[in-house]
Amino acid sequence: MDIVGLIGLLPVILIKWTALSSIIVKGIRRSIKKEPTYTDKQILDEIWKKPVGQMYIHADLEYQLMEGYCAPSTARNIIKSIGNFDLPELVKGPQNITKIAPTIDEYTNGKTSTKVVFGSEGYTQFMKHIRLANDVNYRIGINFLRSPLFGFDSPLPSHLIMGMFGGHFSIVIGYDQRRDLVAIFDVNHTYCTYLVDAKRLFSAVDTLDPLSNQSRGLIVTQIL
Repeated sequence: MDIVGLIGLLPVILIKWTALSSIIVKGIRRSIKKEPTYTDKQILDEIWKKPVGQMYIHADLEYQLMEGYCAPSTARNIIKSIGNFDLPELVKGPQNITKIAPTIDEYTNGKTSTKVVFGSEGYTQFMKHIRLANDVNYRIGINFLRSPLFGFDSPLPSHLIMGMFGGHFSIVIGYDQRRDLVAIFDVNHTYCTYLVDAKRLFSAVDTLDPLSNQSRGLIVTQIL
């Protein structure tokens, strides 16, 4: 979402002060980039070598063309990891999770069943579906807010607004249960692939999406 679109949401932001204050609290934590496991090569290698990781490797994963293309890029990566199908067009613009999720089933010609698991459904439901990232019969996309993971880029108003309401889409390539770490392939190439504590990731998903007036969530695709 660009800054013009975000400015247009200012009335909504004012109404949603409770959600806003919660995001501010989440965003002032230390960035996960400072965690020793953030890009741990050994752990990431183990995840890439698992069956689901291998499917993504052979799918020729793509990064978004530029900011604003994360949702269709995420859907395309999920579809490419499942089979040789036509791919949705790369259309720039804000997307919410309930609109992008059905795209996957549309382009796999009914060979998948996709649902949304909202952050508001709670941590138990979130983890139940995160664990499916290791199952070859599932693919997991994720819609989250960056600031609970990485903090706010700067105190400038535009950056603060983006950090509080500018959501992002990417894919979950695996879950390390022993260390409770989730592996994210970020479609923004400046982030690449990284690891994040599951509870910390949930805090970024359990945030308000002002476009839908719902929380963000997981895109859970089952291969039929």
